[in-house]
Amino acid sequence: MHELPKSLNIKSLQEKMAYTFSSPLDTDKFELTTENYPPEFLNQIEPLKDITSVYQAGTYNQQYWFRLINCMQDQFPLLLYLMGLAKFNRLSIEFLTAYPSENPNLNILGRQLSLYIDNLKKEEVKSKIDYSHKSSIKPPVANLKILKECAEMEAVYNELFIKEEKIGLKFADLVPHLKDLGKKKFFFREDVFFFHHQYLLQPHLLPVRQKSFFSSSSKPAIQKQENFFFMFSKGRQVHCVSATSIEIALFSALKSGQPLNKAMTSLLQEKKVVHPESSLEEFMGKIGMFEWLEKIG
Repeated sequence: MHELPKSLNIKSLQEKMAYTFSSPLDTDKFELTTENYPPEFLNQIEPLKDITSVYQAGTYNQQYWFRLINCMQDQFPLLLYLMGLAKFNRLSIEFLTAYPSENPNLNILGRQLSLYIDNLKKEEVKSKIDYSHKSSIKPPVANLKILKECAEMEAVYNELFIKEEKIGLKFADLVPHLKDLGKKKFFFREDVFFFHHQYLLQPHLLPVRQKSFFSSSSKPAIQKQENFFFMFSKGRQVHCVSATSIEIALFSALKSGQPLNKAMTSLLQEKKVVHPESSLEEFMGKIGMFEWLEKIG
């Protein structure tokens, strides 16, 4: 290493090094953009025999992005399958350039991917990225909605997979509260999520992660269908459970702090519940079976 010029201190050198190693790849050919490397940093690299400082810096730059792209592929296998390898890699580079991770944990690298997709303009997608991909499942991937929903679902799955599992109340813990349950507030575990999607994606989530999705000779079609479901962890596994619109509405009301009676009254007034007794019974059954509650107060 050369002696640092007075105008370049250690902090400045580190910043220029980080800038060099994280310089985005060209998304058309996935090549390095070495013209953006700051010469102040390159001048500090000792050239080796037949290996320039640009080549040395480019090796780290390339491997930095290959590692991030590989993490994105591991975290979003269904989205990868829907889009195809090249288009998914392009999306990953453009997303991570726009939303660089501020967390050293690579397991949550794509936490904001659904937000990025949601902010994309259709014109930009059509002209710049072109998400269409020919595959046997033939999803309407030109519609950003399916990509956003898929990214949203897989990001939550990743979070649940690495989070420490919370311990919830069992059926026996609920019995003392049954007498005045309607006046109680429900405090749900933070690792219970609900979804309201327009596409039927979650049946393919686990198979695609178990690789059986790819080995199957007849891959299922992605259907456009209004879809409600819960996702949570239990027994060190991530589960998806179908839900009704009533259960989602009730879950949201209870999670906002409304007592059970008030939440049900609101749903009845809004005509969201036709058979309140059976709807409540089914929902409470899920709460007890899957231990979603942290406490009742």
